[in-house]
Amino acid sequence: MFDARGEFHKLGKGAMLIGLWSGSTPPTYFDFAGNMDSLDKSVDPTVVKKFSNTKAAGALVDSRTIRNEFKMVAKLDEFTVTNLKLWLLGTAVSANQSVQAVADLNIVDIVVGKYYDLGKRRITVDKVYLNEASVNLVEGTDYELDTDSGTFRALPGGGIADLDDVRVHCAVPALTITHIRLAQNASPVARIRFMSDDANSDSSTAKDILDIWKASIAPGGTLSLIGDDYGNFDLEFSVLSDTVNHPLEPFGHLERIGTS
Repeated sequence: MFDARGEFHKLGKGAMLIGLWSGSTPPTYFDFAGNMDSLDKSVDPTVVKKFSNTKAAGALVDSRTIRNEFKMVAKLDEFTVTNLKLWLLGTAVSANQSVQAVADLNIVDIVVGKYYDLGKRRITVDKVYLNEASVNLVEGTDYELDTDSGTFRALPGGGIADLDDVRVHCAVPALTITHIRLAQNASPVARIRFMSDDANSDSSTAKDILDIWKASIAPGGTLSLIGDDYGNFDLEFSVLSDTVNHPLEPFGHLERIGTS
């Protein structure tokens, strides 16, 4: 008569989609947020309490919740452009690197031991030499160079002296590079859709779809860039009212497909 039913226990898995609002215009499509370590929803009530002042004990005579704030926290571990843009409160633009079959990248009045950005990415180096003497320099002895980032350093004790000029003779590939401009969007607003796929579900078990029409996004915690485990980061969502587009359910709804 009172048996527990396994299909109503939750071993939570699922996917979250995020679509950004453009001003007062809701999104027409979503981006997949990727793998999540966790997704939690909470309610933060504002409670007003009234205590009796007629006796020293001051008994509680009334308590009312005057508002509720719904919140969500997603712990993400896929470092996509979309996810990073949201955490960094940034905007994304594309920069095109033009192909150059032969390029000379110059460093003038070099300081030995310092790092220099050559301004090109994923270069293929032919040779590196001193401008005036045209002396070929040896990698690992005179200099070190990270070709992906185009970062150059003259090594102490090598053939380069302070105030020398260095020329990097190389080929530059055509690239499209995404720039995330930090702190350009202080308060991004998104529509959120969560589609459950619980690990203990089967074809006859209910599936939930949670739709949040409008939520403000804020970065939470830290952005793990170096560590001994896979990096992750938090996105925090405060659910907002959208009475213009959804007057009957302004905060969203939960759909249950299948078994009730």
